[in-house]
Amino acid sequence: MFESYRFSGIIGIMFESLLPPPPEPATAWYFTSLYGLYCAAGASGVIIRFWKHGTAGSLSFVCYAAVCVLALYFLVEARNRRPTKKDVGIRCFVLFVLAYLPTFVHWTFV
Repeated sequence: MFESYRFSGIIGIMFESLLPPPPEPATAWYFTSLYGLYCAAGASGVIIRFWKHGTAGSLSFVCYAAVCVLALYFLVEARNRRPTKKDVGIRCFVLFVLAYLPTFVHWTFV
């Protein structure tokens, strides 16, 4: 078996350089503004829905409440540990789907 200790260091460095760089954390204003916007949208959706229809069982009331609570949770968690841009994107996608779900259900089934 041919083995050279001179080249093993070079090959090891070469393969280490192929690894992707670690993800950069998102800037504070980026996730603060996004999560704050979703929190405000969810809270306003809950207030408007409650004002118009009371506690009559509806999917939109539950979805907007979930958006508000999740956005607030994501905001507090992001203050403790800075998320990456990918994490922020995934969380915003979940919040968007929850916020859009009542409109989609209304258009589909009514």
